Amino acid sequence: MTQPEGGLDTVADASTPDTTADETTVDDAATPRRRWCRGTWVAVALAATWLGLVCLHLLISGRWWGWTFVDLAPPLIFAVVPLLILAAPAVLRLVRIRMPARAVWWVAATAVVSLLLGGGMSGINPHALAPDRTSPAPPDALQVLAWNVEYWDQRVATDDVYAYLHSQQADIYLLQEYLYWVDDGPQQIDELERLEQEFPDYEIAIVGELVTISRYPIVAEHAIRLPSRPAAQYSDWDDYWQVKAQRTDIEVGTGLLSFYNIHAPTPIDVEAGPFAGRFYQYIRDAHEWRADVFDALAADVADNCHPMVVAGDFNTTPVMQQVPTLDSRLTDAISANRSWYPVTFAVPENGLRLWRLDHAYTTDEVTVHEYEFLDQEGLSDHAAQRLVLSLDEAGSTAVGDCADPGSE
Repeated sequence: MTQPEGGLDTVADASTPDTTADETTVDDAATPRRRWCRGTWVAVALAATWLGLVCLHLLISGRWWGWTFVDLAPPLIFAVVPLLILAAPAVLRLVRIRMPARAVWWVAATAVVSLLLGGGMSGINPHALAPDRTSPAPPDALQVLAWNVEYWDQRVATDDVYAYLHSQQADIYLLQEYLYWVDDGPQQIDELERLEQEFPDYEIAIVGELVTISRYPIVAEHAIRLPSRPAAQYSDWDDYWQVKAQRTDIEVGTGLLSFYNIHAPTPIDVEAGPFAGRFYQYIRDAHEWRADVFDALAADVADNCHPMVVAGDFNTTPVMQQVPTLDSRLTDAISANRSWYPVTFAVPENGLRLWRLDHAYTTDEVTVHEYEFLDQEGLSDHAAQRLVLSLDEAGSTAVGDCADPGSE
């Protein structure tokens, strides 16, 4: 008898049912899905918590006074924390914890989203990471110094303050905290005679705690005054509480340039401490006070058709969402700064610098050639802002071109 091709083995194979696929399916079903270990759960929970916090911050900051404590967080954490979360799977592998692929992707996606949402609040200056595109300053460029002097000469030698101001050789000075702080309240001072002696070739405008000193003619000056005093107050000096922005219109060449000198209220009373009842009362009152100041400033800027420079101590970090866009015409001068993480405020107790509270904005007619934060040489807790500016004559305006403020 002739055997089938392939022999008996082939016949046997042909007659035997193929159970390989079924066995594989049974084995897969019987194998339990890999459970997440504690390290994986911790990484996922931290990623979700941080993303939730960022979203909550964007929704609440500036709307509820109780969120002020989060607003005071160092801005850099909004970049550092997502990057740490992104690195969590690699770190866990170093301690022999291997996260499942699904968990890795979830953590990575959450970290990237939180970085995209919060990266703009990190205080990192992207312009410093790119090639310098600022143009050289012309010979007649304006030298501007904006500085919170911190209670003028109350804590330091008077001569040291004036020596520092003279060393900057500025054409225009925008100074804040022209006052003393006595018994938990601001005290008005009168240093006009000394200022006139120190700056004989300048014009001087003072309102409340704000001083503008200009080598160029001050055509008009205007206090941006709140209609009433805020609830938080420890003295009867009305101008301190009601005037936190000063506008001076200065004649530069054939044009007019408006300077706004700003000192926004602090969001917390650092002198009181968290165990004092007035500490929380001040935070509630200051929340409304700051909103009123920024609204009044925005309204004045909106009615101003002149080229503008808005600079000073905003007491505001990139984390805070309370500050509105003052005007679409204003641009942050930070594009001319070469520091990747610019800061202006030092904690007095330890000198730690993590916050930028001082800002400067200009309109398109004003070119910012240089913008830097200067060492205050122990005279203040704020760095001085130094700007080198030039005014585009083609876009400049003259007196009477728009509604100019009345002098006061």
